Amino acid sequence: MFGAIRQANGKYTITEVFERKRGRFQSKTFHIKDKLKMMGGRWNSQTKHWEDIDEVHLKDIPAEKRLKVRVAPHSQVSSVAKDRFVYPSDIENNSVKELTMGDDHVWVPIEEIYDEG
Repeated sequence: MFGAIRQANGKYTITEVFERKRGRFQSKTFHIKDKLKMMGGRWNSQTKHWEDIDEVHLKDIPAEKRLKVRVAPHSQVSSVAKDRFVYPSDIENNSVKELTMGDDHVWVPIEEIYDEG
């Protein structure tokens, strides 16, 4: 699974997505580069991402769209609600993991899912 971030022109940038079950980032896009080229993708050597992919192709990659969510205040993370970007695979039981002090994480409830980010 790859991430898809909507660009200002309405097309998408393809990124890696952290695979929570295996605790690692998925493989690079190298093995699908020819497919991305055929979809009209353009490699950006500065960001190391494929850009300008039409939405209709996301299901063929496969890629999940990045969402903008508002996470609730939490005593270990923040005293105010804040917005952040997540992928659907990052959401579990309407909560997302937030980093606390050090390398610890805590699940924080989502107050609202806005749309794509």
